[in-house]
Amino acid sequence: MADRLSIDIDQLERLRLKLSQVTNLLGGDDIFSPNIADHVGHDRLAQRVRDFSTSWNYRRRELVARLDRVEDAVGKVGTSFGSVETELTKAIAQAPPAAAPQASKTNSDRSESRLPGVGIGGSW
Repeated sequence: MADRLSIDIDQLERLRLKLSQVTNLLGGDDIFSPNIADHVGHDRLAQRVRDFSTSWNYRRRELVARLDRVEDAVGKVGTSFGSVETELTKAIAQAPPAAAPQASKTNSDRSESRLPGVGIGGSW
């Protein structure tokens, strides 16, 4: 397990932009037109093409709505981590210098615990 969290905010933004492109492509009116059915040359096949077009357009709208939500979520994650990074950077820059280390304890001091039944044994 990793001991630190690393978020590539630029990569999140690239993902959000790709999702936006896919959403825009799928959301376009010309993705699959029922007018294609008029050019297949057979009435039954034309009806099947129209049925497919209607069904696909319905499913496509559902897919676009879901992709919109994913795009929004990715954008919010990137914005949130960007804000956290900015705040942490400010806090570190404004933090007072670290205090001088206190005198170290001996091994016997370390083995004593203020909690009943808890002790630290062994050498450091």
